[in-house]
Amino acid sequence: REFGVSQITMRRTLELLSDMRSTVTINGVGTKIAPKNNPELPNFAHPQIQKSLLLSLRAMRLCAITCKDLAIHVLSPMDADSFRPLIHLLQEHIRDRAYYLTAETCLRFIGDNSPSAFIREVCSQLYHLLLWGHALRAFIQQSPVCSTYEAAAAGLLEKIRNQDISGFASLLSELFFSMEAYTGDLFLHIGLEIR
Repeated sequence: REFGVSQITMRRTLELLSDMRSTVTINGVGTKIAPKNNPELPNFAHPQIQKSLLLSLRAMRLCAITCKDLAIHVLSPMDADSFRPLIHLLQEHIRDRAYYLTAETCLRFIGDNSPSAFIREVCSQLYHLLLWGHALRAFIQQSPVCSTYEAAAAGLLEKIRNQDISGFASLLSELFFSMEAYTGDLFLHIGLEIR
């Protein structure tokens, strides 16, 4: 009622979140957010999950190709105080070992700070597509690529603290390329067709 959503839509959404292993249903209690270290793998048979994961992979490619120039364009005119929110978020990701959130966080920060409404909208849409990749976090946390993400988070934090915008932009682009390569390989491994 609060959001004006029908019960059917709510049931489908809860079912989708359950298939993604983002929520768990406990008899007699209800539906709860799954713990970060939930070992259950998503149900990739769901067509909406497959479609959205493929869109997420394409968003990674687009970010990898464009984020270097975009980051330099948006971040270069900013002063040191403007980077505090990003520094804080990156520190939180490192503290919580949530390295898989780093690239999306940086993209969102860039989009939110762009003077261009068009860039803000594009970054927002890409950000939301990238969030579908969180269905893969169980794989990421158990794979050697996690150390790559960890190093990237630490590197991005150092670059932004030192206001090395060019270095930050290059490292962010490399991170997106790594994410795309790993995700594409993972899709093939779990039987998702990349079209």
